[in-house]
Amino acid sequence: MPHIRVTLRGRNKPTTKTFKARASTIEGIITEMNMNPQEVLVKLNSEFVPDTERVRKGDRLELLEITSRG
Repeated sequence: MPHIRVTLRGRNKPTTKTFKARASTIEGIITEMNMNPQEVLVKLNSEFVPDTERVRKGDRLELLEITSRG
């Protein structure tokens, strides 16, 4: 189980925490965080990647919440 540093950027100010993931894919981590994978853009180590990408110990994951205004 890797320890991943996760930064969430969205409606509120950015928050960063270290997360002990049970899953090995970004999609699994997003689900573990009780988020919808279809509502975030994903950056892994500063590069945009699909949520099917695998994570490793020490990776930096940034989740950018997609917001819409009507």
